[in-house]
Amino acid sequence: MLQLEKIEKNYANGFGRPRNNVIRGLSFVFTPGSIIGLVGPSGSGKSTLGRMILRLEKPDQGRIFFEGADIWKMRREQRKHFRGKVQMVPQHPDAAFNPRLKLGTSIREVFRFCQICPSEKQESYLEKTLDQVMIHAALLQRYPSQLSGGEIQRLAIARAILTQPALLVLDEVTSMLDVSVQAVVIRTLERLHQEDPTATYLFITHNLPLARVFCHDIYGLVQGRLASLA
Repeated sequence: MLQLEKIEKNYANGFGRPRNNVIRGLSFVFTPGSIIGLVGPSGSGKSTLGRMILRLEKPDQGRIFFEGADIWKMRREQRKHFRGKVQMVPQHPDAAFNPRLKLGTSIREVFRFCQICPSEKQESYLEKTLDQVMIHAALLQRYPSQLSGGEIQRLAIARAILTQPALLVLDEVTSMLDVSVQAVVIRTLERLHQEDPTATYLFITHNLPLARVFCHDIYGLVQGRLASLA
């Protein structure tokens, strides 16, 4: 499904200083249906790797393949397919929604860019998706600032799974939440994966104990390379 081939990413450290090798010759194949934990301290390159997988940041060297196609050499229709099949849930979900728009307006924009279902079925499909994350449709009439952290995070998950992604990148999705709310979000993700066991999750976190509870396999970024922590 997704394959990383000798990925490298460097950042400049400032004038006259050597470049910081965040990712070094990293290769990995994502197994369909797996929940993969990626742990490490801040600055270790976890989110950088996630952004490269999402085609938001280009590696300096190496290639990333999705369904056999290089994601940086895709044709227009392939890119459109990729955007639907590889989704993310960000660390700060409130920042992912336009604060000036009601949540329903923001979420329904997905239907404009992705051919998910016929227009006459969109509302019922949206309500079904909201049920999956235990969110009442009435909350769509509110603005992001009017929801709790757990509610806005579950709405971010709902928006991400509308396209029925093959790969879901979860970037520190619990780090800004209280422990009790973290448990709700993790249970929601576990239930979603049970309903669609072919989907692959990349769970980026600095919380190793939480990763051990939720993930099938756990890796750490050590000097820019993946090391199994199982």
